[in-house]
Amino acid sequence: AGDPAVDLAIGWMLFDAPTRRTFRVAAGAGTPIDDATWSRAQAWALHFALVYLLHAADSERFQQMGTRLLAAVLTEE
Repeated sequence: AGDPAVDLAIGWMLFDAPTRRTFRVAAGAGTPIDDATWSRAQAWALHFALVYLLHAADSERFQQMGTRLLAAVLTEE
């Protein structure tokens, strides 16, 4: 019932840019996810990166995850 873009945000968490492009097509069952949904997914990934970084003072793991995810989102082609 929710926005499928939330689930697609995992693409920035797990994959590099070339693999993320493959993921976008695979997630769409052979047709790339539409641009609007993909942009929302990127925005959700940014949201998660900022949440991780918000809690980074208490967790080195959150610091690493947030930093990596933020870099992936900001360097998206």
